[in-house]
Amino acid sequence: MTQNDRLEISKSIFKESLGLMYSKGKAYAGDVDSLANFKRNATRLGLTKYQVWGVYFNKHIDSMNNAISQNPERPIDLTEGLRGRILDAITYLCILQCLLTEDALKNTKLKIKDTIISKFRKFLNRFRSK
Repeated sequence: MTQNDRLEISKSIFKESLGLMYSKGKAYAGDVDSLANFKRNATRLGLTKYQVWGVYFNKHIDSMNNAISQNPERPIDLTEGLRGRILDAITYLCILQCLLTEDALKNTKLKIKDTIISKFRKFLNRFRSK
């Protein structure tokens, strides 16, 4: 396979993956919080949203590994097809990055808020001490 062939296949997969991410995401999470499914199930099951993500992601990895184990020369997934599993795995990797990004943004906002509060307190203390 040439580099260009591989690039074209990758473009096709990523384009299809984005479409699935949008359509399935709305079905699982709704319109407001695209990560709600992970948070809701984490609360329900007493896990973290990352642990819930790991269960969902590994389901697709296990399916691909089983297909390879059952037919090493020509793996076939009889339920969704390997392409579907690949698309789902790509989607879940993107979701993991979204979970991480959301937490990083929250931490940044908290640090900014703490800094603002700290500076405001120092400002107020100047007037109190006079």
